[in-house]
Amino acid sequence: MIHRLTEANYQKELPNLIAKAKASSLTYSLTPINSILATLDKVGQFWRHNTEYKLKALSIIEEDTGFYSQSITELIELLPELLSQKNLTKRLCNELSSIEILDQFSDVPNSKIPVKAVPKGLVLHISAGNIFLGMIDSLIMALITKNVSLIKLSSNNLRFPELFLQSLAEVDQQLIISPAIHFLHWKGGNQKIEKQIKQSVDCILAWGGEEMVKSYKDELPITCSLIEFGPKISFQAITTQAYESYDTEEAKKDFFARVAADIATWDQAACASAQNIFLQKEIDIQDFAQRLAQELRNFKIPRRKLQPDEQVEQIKETARAVFNQANFELPMIKGEDFLIRRAESDTLEPSLLGRVVLLKHFSDPEDLKSKISPWQYYLQNIGLECTSHEIAHFQEVLATTGLKRFSAIGSMLSAQEPAPHDGLYPLTRLVNLLSWEKSETDLEFAKKVLMPIPFYANIDWSTIHRFEEIPLINGEVIKGQGYQHFINPETPSGIFFASGGTTGNPKFLFYTHQEFEESCKMLAQGLRACGLKANDKVANLFVAGNLWSSFRAISGALQHVGALELPIGGLCPLEDMVCYLKHFKPKAAMGIPGLFSDLATYCLKHKISLDIPQIFYAGENLSQKQKKIFEQVFNTTKFNSAGYASVDAGVIGYQDGSCAHGEHYLFSNVLMECIDGQAVISNLSRKAMPIIRYETGDRVEILGKDAKGLRFKLLGRMDSQIQLWSCKFKFEDLAYCLKQCLNELPLFQIILNDDSDDQLREFMTIQIEEEAIKSNNISGLIEKLAKTMHEYIPDINQTHSLAYLKERISIKSCSQLYRNSRTGKILQVIDQRN
Repeated sequence: MIHRLTEANYQKELPNLIAKAKASSLTYSLTPINSILATLDKVGQFWRHNTEYKLKALSIIEEDTGFYSQSITELIELLPELLSQKNLTKRLCNELSSIEILDQFSDVPNSKIPVKAVPKGLVLHISAGNIFLGMIDSLIMALITKNVSLIKLSSNNLRFPELFLQSLAEVDQQLIISPAIHFLHWKGGNQKIEKQIKQSVDCILAWGGEEMVKSYKDELPITCSLIEFGPKISFQAITTQAYESYDTEEAKKDFFARVAADIATWDQAACASAQNIFLQKEIDIQDFAQRLAQELRNFKIPRRKLQPDEQVEQIKETARAVFNQANFELPMIKGEDFLIRRAESDTLEPSLLGRVVLLKHFSDPEDLKSKISPWQYYLQNIGLECTSHEIAHFQEVLATTGLKRFSAIGSMLSAQEPAPHDGLYPLTRLVNLLSWEKSETDLEFAKKVLMPIPFYANIDWSTIHRFEEIPLINGEVIKGQGYQHFINPETPSGIFFASGGTTGNPKFLFYTHQEFEESCKMLAQGLRACGLKANDKVANLFVAGNLWSSFRAISGALQHVGALELPIGGLCPLEDMVCYLKHFKPKAAMGIPGLFSDLATYCLKHKISLDIPQIFYAGENLSQKQKKIFEQVFNTTKFNSAGYASVDAGVIGYQDGSCAHGEHYLFSNVLMECIDGQAVISNLSRKAMPIIRYETGDRVEILGKDAKGLRFKLLGRMDSQIQLWSCKFKFEDLAYCLKQCLNELPLFQIILNDDSDDQLREFMTIQIEEEAIKSNNISGLIEKLAKTMHEYIPDINQTHSLAYLKERISIKSCSQLYRNSRTGKILQVIDQRN
């Protein structure tokens, strides 16, 4: 029902209504957000098809507002989407980071401090009568932030709210949200009623004209916040180059249909409707007006029925246009339900509305800025038609004029989520963010995220008193146990990646979408620290697919930097890669050193010169020899780590301009222990698949702390992993392959070396005790081993041909294998590469 307040009854009715609303505030604030969203979704279903409610609403709104059924139908059909649980969830996540934040203290991005969104309490909505669905949207914003609402209805929008309440009552049998909604009506301008309500509510959402907004600002108590959506004016601007690009009649007709839609869909009653059209001075206004007039004549929806006072103003405006045409030769065209006229001044001014269009001229973005700046407070939306090379300059110049939206012509009335509304995210203004600033130790954090994980189920956490007492894990443990034992059972959707392992036996890692996005942001921080900037062209040469993370992570990081990415990928044929790099001339390229070695070899062979000023590398160590040749072949002057990271442990460290080769700074949300020279990592951002005290297999040296954080140096691998030919495999993988060829595994070791300085080819020599093989069998053994490695080791199989492998493997019979002088143990891998 609608509570109708009058001079006679408000002193009795209003206190009771406010008391009732405040009494329901606490109960509603404790209602689970999913229950609220599910209820609203069900209400939306009532309006999805030609139900009794929808048909009745069409009749009511047409009578009350004067708009025709075509316009009303389009808006009513938006109602199910506005109330959709999926869309409301997305809206909350976009503005408040999650929906859980409304129910409990929750983690938010880039912070270790839990936060809860607490409703303001009692919210008054002053609804506008021009677009009837705006009142419902305002109400929805309050409901999904758990605020109780008093809604003052416009005089020409009284019956539709009652119909909406009826549909809600049918769905909301359990009274989940109904007690949080109270419709009111009183004659505008009643200062006694308004003063009493101002002193009683916690927040006011004001939609409407200037006088109304001013009246609610006056004498507003400090206990009440005002979120104003006052009068706005929007316009179109069209450049000569864009206009002339429509060089066929069909293209021009489509363009003018879009111009007309922004004007006529709501008769300019919506704030985003175009009222003025600015044409660059080379565009003929008379011709433009005639073409626009034709499209307005053809517009599918007639203008709404005007009130008597509006009709009088239309007559005055027409007389003014006729006078200006006769005396000053200012073009005008009058149609049955529109008026197009050349304005006397080129400065922005409000239109009369009702499809009255003012045409103006401008010369360039700076001139347009001077013409709209006097209306800075009132500006909302520009429908901009310009070429792709003009857009950046327009946006740069007009960004500080007060505009809230840049949109394409034809879509001024269809704002996209999650775009702000009138320059702000309203949901953030309807809550207070309550932080729980309890200092959480690393041990407390670890216990919180590890307790739900199956792998840690048998740990008695009451006996763990120090962070260092938490068991160490590593890749072999995760692979042996299975990734399922390391994932929180209540984990939301996310992404799986694979890391290492031989055929059929990789280890799998899991990230939520938000965790992976945070990793990309961290990588971007490091790239910026190494000098990468927005609009820099960057070639992404990491390998995509196969459940690998690097290509996707770098792509996400480049997006956060604002760079222009060339997603070439490491599996691209070298001749194509060269073509792309020569055409686009990127400032930087990113990939593993082995890939750059292959590219350099190709360029040397074909006498090709490339310019790649900066190389970002990861996944392998960059040797001094590689660096020297890249400087010669690619004219590279700057080499940087793309970041110290692994899909297992996540993003760990970054470089900046002060870091020497191999040096990195530790990210603030990562802990590093150095145990027996090995980096042991705890990632404080990973909660779905927590990584706590993870042995990386990397040797590090801690260099100390400074203002930027912990500085460390990577010294190479501690385990048996081999990085060769842009591939990764383990000593054990090679041992398995050798055993398949010889039936019994002999004592052996691997020596890695490379070619002379003019080549970047890498070789592997396998030294085997001489009694295990005979020299006349070596060539056959090489062929058999190469074939077995190619079949068994996926990195090699997916990267190189069998012929490539045969050329780079040698086997030697050796009487004395190299051993550790202290322990006498055979050295498994000897790296003699420069």
